Amino acid sequence: MLIERRFRSFAPLTLHWSVDGGLWSNPLITYTLGLMAASGKVATQWQSAVV
Repeated sequence: MLIERRFRSFAPLTLHWSVDGGLWSNPLITYTLGLMAASGKVATQWQSAVV
């Protein structure tokens, strides 16, 4: 199964939240992955607005 490119950055977070108790216990990992996914989304939107 292929994941659309725009959703790939959210895949680790989706897996973490779908498992009871999560995949990792350190919230810093969740925050970091969320920040990376959000930053990528903002950068993509910014780039599409420029063109």
